[in-house]
Amino acid sequence: MDNPLVQPDPGLFIWTILTFLILLGLLAKFAWGPLLKALDERQATIRKSLDDEAAAMVKAAERQIQQETARAIQQIRHEVVDLSLSVASKLIKKNLTAEDNDALIQDSLNQIDTSRPS
Repeated sequence: MDNPLVQPDPGLFIWTILTFLILLGLLAKFAWGPLLKALDERQATIRKSLDDEAAAMVKAAERQIQQETARAIQQIRHEVVDLSLSVASKLIKKNLTAEDNDALIQDSLNQIDTSRPS
């Protein structure tokens, strides 16, 4: 056991620990602080972009819902008009006699004549 590399040296042990603690303090002050700050900034940026993307998706969905609602209301109105006309025409065909039909046509023609400017 004459090898000096294998034998413990208390002075070297103290200097190694002291150097390690100084290096640890320097890294904490100059490296870890900026690294943690950069990571926090990046996390905030990512969170903001995700919130913006989510807000844009919500706005687009709301706009699409409004468009689809307006389209559905318009389609329902057309269907109601078509059904009303169909029912009215069936009722008129069923309830009018030939004389009633002629009187209705004559009355409509008279209204058209009176509404024309002379």
